[in-house]
Amino acid sequence: MFKKYRYHTSAFDRPGFQSTLNEIDADHVAVFLTKALSHLGRNSTMTGVFINITFAKHDVRYIAIHICYNLSEFIPLSELMTQEMA
Repeated sequence: MFKKYRYHTSAFDRPGFQSTLNEIDADHVAVFLTKALSHLGRNSTMTGVFINITFAKHDVRYIAIHICYNLSEFIPLSELMTQEMA
């Protein structure tokens, strides 16, 4: 379990996220779960890189509960606007 700290979700260099990436790189993570896609990150380009490249490379299933997003589905239009509203 990774602790939640008060960092901007636009900062992918936050310590908890870096610890998680290290665990993903070591193939210790099967599912990555967030309340909403914006909790992963607000930069849609970088968020897409993590979902479509990093997670896929390590067979990590990403689930965002609030919008019912599953890696096997398309990203809803509302989430594409997240970066604009941040």
